[in-house]
Amino acid sequence: MLEEVLFITFLLIFVLELILNCTWISFYFRYGIPIFKYEVKRPTLKPLQCDNKEMEKAIPNSIFDRIIIHRLSDSDFAFRESYSLLEIRFSYPPVMRGSMRLTPSGNIRIVGFLNYFPIFLSILIISSMIGEQPHVDMLIPVSFLFVFWGISYVIQYIRFKTVAKTVASLNTDTSP
Repeated sequence: MLEEVLFITFLLIFVLELILNCTWISFYFRYGIPIFKYEVKRPTLKPLQCDNKEMEKAIPNSIFDRIIIHRLSDSDFAFRESYSLLEIRFSYPPVMRGSMRLTPSGNIRIVGFLNYFPIFLSILIISSMIGEQPHVDMLIPVSFLFVFWGISYVIQYIRFKTVAKTVASLNTDTSP
């Protein structure tokens, strides 16, 4: 019974998180459990004069899904992987979503908020093993799961830092 409830909860969270991601709901990209923070000082105090499409184009190409950016306000942006079914690329399950803020001092601040999907998938898998006879073979799927989430986090960590550095370098021409 518990496994069925957890599975239904997992499916609901998966669908809800997909909807929140695809519709760019601002509170979803501004609040959550922060698992990554990074701030880059811009080489100029000039205001950033570009839109989200220019930012996207400036981000270096990758073997992974491209990063897409959505403006939430004058100084706040959300970003995530593209999830395009038309582009066939090597992919990974994202463990976080990105929030980017242009600070009053001109810096670029990135926060990665933990997605809820990996949490509930982990709970579902671990809870399905509770009550069974403890066995060494049970450690293999759990260990694989956490290594898998760890690899996904490292990929996103690198990509989120790249987003911050790339955006910080935009419009840095210091000529009048």
